Amino acid sequence: MIELQTSNTDRTARAHKKEIQNYIAQALAKEKGRGLKDVYITDHQPRQKKYHTNNRAEDLAFYKYEQSLKEYNDEPVEAVASTA
Repeated sequence: MIELQTSNTDRTARAHKKEIQNYIAQALAKEKGRGLKDVYITDHQPRQKKYHTNNRAEDLAFYKYEQSLKEYNDEPVEAVASTA
């Protein structure tokens, strides 16, 4: 009877081991399948900036505005301390 229990336990252990191995194999296969799902290939070239204007005159005016704003922001600023 003790020998029967041992072989039964041995069979159960092998069944559990097989079940765990199958689970791990399925998990690895699933992970491999979705491993690069979130990876995107790009050409790393910046897109041309688009303006939401109605015509060429507005495009030019907006371009000039952006250039003057860039020049203004690039000017060095002197620190002013309050004497009050």
